[in-house]
Amino acid sequence: MDFRRVTKLILLCVFCALAGAYYSRRSPASNTVPGVQVALKMSSEDPALPANTSPPSQFKSFEERMADAPSADSKDAADRSRRAAVLIEWLGSDRRAALQFLAKNRFKDIWLPGLAKAIGTGATAAELLFIANSSDNSADTISEAGKWAGLEAVNGLAGLMASVSTDAAPRTALAVAGLLTAVNVDRGFAFAMSQTDENVRSYAISGVFTELRSGPNGDTAVRSLYSTLPPATQNSDAVRFGYGTTTWGSDPVAALQTLEGISAPQMRMAGLLYLSGEAASSSPETAIAAIYASGISSQGIFNHVNPIIQKWSAVDPQAASSFLATTQIIPGGDLAKYAPALATHGGP
Repeated sequence: MDFRRVTKLILLCVFCALAGAYYSRRSPASNTVPGVQVALKMSSEDPALPANTSPPSQFKSFEERMADAPSADSKDAADRSRRAAVLIEWLGSDRRAALQFLAKNRFKDIWLPGLAKAIGTGATAAELLFIANSSDNSADTISEAGKWAGLEAVNGLAGLMASVSTDAAPRTALAVAGLLTAVNVDRGFAFAMSQTDENVRSYAISGVFTELRSGPNGDTAVRSLYSTLPPATQNSDAVRFGYGTTTWGSDPVAALQTLEGISAPQMRMAGLLYLSGEAASSSPETAIAAIYASGISSQGIFNHVNPIIQKWSAVDPQAASSFLATTQIIPGGDLAKYAPALATHGGP
C-alpha cells in the first residue's frame, strides 16, 4: 500500500479517536451559552437522553449570577456596568423572567447604563403596564424605557390607564403625557385632559409642560396651554410645578411665586431647588430666595447659597455686596456666613 495513503489513514483514525473522546466527555447541555439557560429540545423517541437533563453545574443561572453581581445601589461605574451587562443579557435570553426579577427590586436598576434601552426596545403595552405597576417611581421608569419603545406601545399604555394602580397612576400619566407630547403636542395634551381623576390629570398636564420645557418656544407653548385650564387645575400642585419650572426664564419672580404656592412639601422643595439651580446666574436674588423658601436644612441652605454668592461676587462684586447689605431674604444671623465669599472677590 502506498506509504502516503497509509499515513493519511492513520492520521484520520487518530483524529476520529480524539474527536470521539472529546464529545463523549461533553454534557448533553454543552450547547448552553455560559450563564444562559437554554431549553434543550429532546425527542421522546431518543432513549439516550434523560427527560430531565439539567445544565452542567459549572453554568450558573441568571439568578445566581445576579446574586454575585454588585449591588444596585453601587456608585462605582465598573460595578454598575457589570450588573447592567448581566441584566441586558438576561433580557435578551428570557425577557419575561428578567422583567420579573427587575420588578422585585422595583425597577431601581433602570438607571444602569444601557438598561432602559434594553427594557424599552420592543416593549409591548402590557409590559409597560407591568413596569408601571411594579416601580417605585413609574414616572422615571416609563419615561426612560418609553423613549425606546414604539409609539404603538406608548399609545397602548395610554389606553390601559384604568389598569394602572392608584398609587402609580399620577406618575405614569405624567410619563405617558410627556412621551406623547414629544411626538405631538395636541395628542399629549388631549391625553392629559382626558384623565377623569383630577390629581392624575394634573400630573399628566405637568408631564406635557415638562416635555415642552426642553423644546423651542417651550415657554410660549406652556403659557398658551396653561391659560386654557380651569383655575382649580391651574392651582393644583403638579400643574404649579410644571408651569413654574418651565416659565422661570421669562419671569423668574412669577415662577418663584408659583412654586411657593405648592402645598406638598417634597414637591415644593424639588421645584424651588430646580429654580435655584436654573436661575443662579441670570437671577441670583431669585435663586437665593428659592433656596430659603425650599425648606431644606440650615446647612443645606448654606451649601446652596454660598456658591451663588461666590460666583455673583466674581462677576459683579458691587451688586453682590449691595444685595447682602439690603436683603430681606437672608436672615440677619446668616449674613456673616457669606462675608468670606464676598471678601474673596473684593467685597467689603
